Amino acid sequence: IDITVSGGTLPYSYLWNNGVITQDISNLLPGNYNVQVTDSFGCIKNEFFTILNGDTTPPVVTITPDVTLEGCSTAIIDVTDLPYSSIASTIDLATFQSVGGTITDASSISSISYQDTQTGTCPIIVTRTYTVLDACNNSTSISKTFTIDDTIPPTFVESLPANVTVECNAVPTAVTLTAMDLCGTATVTYAEVRTNGTCTYDYTLTRTWTATDACGNTTTHNQVITVQDNSNPTFVESLPANVTVECNAVPAAATLTATDICGTATVTYNEVRTNGTCTYDYTLTRTWTATDECGNTTIHNQVIT
Repeated sequence: IDITVSGGTLPYSYLWNNGVITQDISNLLPGNYNVQVTDSFGCIKNEFFTILNGDTTPPVVTITPDVTLEGCSTAIIDVTDLPYSSIASTIDLATFQSVGGTITDASSISSISYQDTQTGTCPIIVTRTYTVLDACNNSTSISKTFTIDDTIPPTFVESLPANVTVECNAVPTAVTLTAMDLCGTATVTYAEVRTNGTCTYDYTLTRTWTATDACGNTTTHNQVITVQDNSNPTFVESLPANVTVECNAVPAAATLTATDICGTATVTYNEVRTNGTCTYDYTLTRTWTATDECGNTTIHNQVIT
């Protein structure tokens, strides 16, 4: 407030209602002011003034749209934007503009600050709130959301077992697999499903390893083991050889048993007589057949003349 005083007798003294004793006052907030002017003879004159609030409109503030980032923590924000800050951080206009912010206001800008709040884990949600204050104490707040998500599945560490076809006695032991993840640890679960075939030892095993990280991303490996029984059973005892005997010395049929690499085997016996030129001139063909549970057979014939 700039006043001009005339009349009375110099010198004048001044007293404003805010305690200032100079003729003029400045840097005032909106409000009512009065000054008392006294001349050298003690004559007093009062004058009143009102300063209106000329700017009552908050700043118009814009910021870039919400974004989704691939990452493990709030540190990923620092790569493309201002560093994560859980406390209010003051920045200048140039910094605000460097991340795509704009401000339109009739008054000068007194301060710009931002503060981040974090919620959730998978995904992490960061809400960044900018607050802009102008010289007339008008303020505007605007928020931007960063969605930080881990969508990358874990990776198995060891070599992965391939599909194989094996005999029933050579089924490999399930391997132990572990996994690693870009954002932390991963757990591996194992499951095995058997699908039966045409016999006890003809089947497939489907083995499944599933690696899962903290955000539920998974990597799966399947191994199919085709199990078959193509091996014939084996007789246990010594096998009777072909012989030629007199009619009164025909040997009794041997009792044979058999084993199998996959399970059990049964032995059946059959004898066929082929007559010759007279009653006691003939041949006996004795046949032992060992059969396993998948129908594989081993046959032994003995011819007795």
